Amino acid sequence: MVMSWNSSPKGIHVDADVSTRVRRSALGAIAGISSILSLNVLSAVLERGTSVAVALGVVVLLAVLLGLQTLHCFRALRASPGTLSVVPLLIQSILTFAPLPVMRAEWAGISGLLVGAFLVALNGRYSWILAGAVGVVQASAAVPFPSEMHISFLSLLITFSTGLAVFGVMRLARLADRLHAARQEDAQIAVINERLRFARDLHDLVGYSLSTAATKSELAYRLIERSPAGARVELSQAIEMIRGTHAEMRKVAHDHHHLSLERELESAQSVLEAAGIESRFSFIGVDFTHHSSSVLAAVLREGISNVLKHSAASYCVVRLFHRNASVRLVIINDGPTLGVNGGVISNGVGLRSLSERVVALRGSLDVSRRGSEDRQEFMLEAVVPDIPDRFPRIVRQDRAAVSGRSRLIAWTTSDPALPHRDPDGVDPVPGA
Repeated sequence: MVMSWNSSPKGIHVDADVSTRVRRSALGAIAGISSILSLNVLSAVLERGTSVAVALGVVVLLAVLLGLQTLHCFRALRASPGTLSVVPLLIQSILTFAPLPVMRAEWAGISGLLVGAFLVALNGRYSWILAGAVGVVQASAAVPFPSEMHISFLSLLITFSTGLAVFGVMRLARLADRLHAARQEDAQIAVINERLRFARDLHDLVGYSLSTAATKSELAYRLIERSPAGARVELSQAIEMIRGTHAEMRKVAHDHHHLSLERELESAQSVLEAAGIESRFSFIGVDFTHHSSSVLAAVLREGISNVLKHSAASYCVVRLFHRNASVRLVIINDGPTLGVNGGVISNGVGLRSLSERVVALRGSLDVSRRGSEDRQEFMLEAVVPDIPDRFPRIVRQDRAAVSGRSRLIAWTTSDPALPHRDPDGVDPVPGA
């Protein structure tokens, strides 16, 4: 049965029976080589005018040797070199050397099969030493007189050529088997990456949208008696948010999902105001069509979602600016809960997946706390290069963890009520 599927957008095709076909082809090639050599020996025996009984004995001997040779190759394809039993090799060696005094040079091809068996079944230098010994024995037995040394060299050449042919066929079969295994692994990795992409995008999309809808719904609930009109506005925005989430989920399922950084900034400002969190936004001179805008939008969405879920914030500062040939997004809020520092940095799925995406752009994602024990701030900073990288970094999931700093430093307020302060505690940006 042949199984195939497309495991990635590029359509990796995986055939489940490739390994079986490769092994069968290799064993068929070895059987063909052995059969040709056996027929050559049988022809030489018949030319000598031997009896029928002797000819039948030779046929049985050749059949046993062919079976042993196939057994070595079959087991070599199933196991790693050096792990096979030496008993079949010993039997084949005895049956190969026994007819040498009679068959002499005509037996060179059969000796070559033994050379191939040693090279295939054993590992390391011992296999080559034994193979060389077989060649020396065959060359010595090929001619009885020193005057016919050319026949001895020809016999040695046939022996080693046959052995290397067997070894080459088996080596190619092993390499093909490993290549197929690597392709299967690539297909499985592609499937896993696709699942992770879907889970990551679904988390980024649904988590933020549900938090926003819940915040607006709670605000509408509080406004029902005081301001029915305001409650209707909040409920309509929550309904619109849920409908937009449904449309975005369809895009995620078809891999057409792209977050707009400009829309995410507007949405973040709206949801912070609805939650009663004083906000200050600064994004002077930023290109919203930047190559990394979708990733920065996802970072912004996750950061605002964490402000809503993991803090009792009274203010939140969001800054987007250029510095040192990079685009930086900084989110600072007060009132982080105790679980943020440990939970988000170490075990947070959202920031961890975002970190992988940022690192893939050769950027960095950092989270930190600062302030005194009774008054703290939490800062999320994403930095991506301003120039697209033509060679994206290959990111391993276990190495793309968010870096975090939890030490307390001198308090530098980011309170929007003090506009002369630089919100992220670094050098001021002109126009901010």
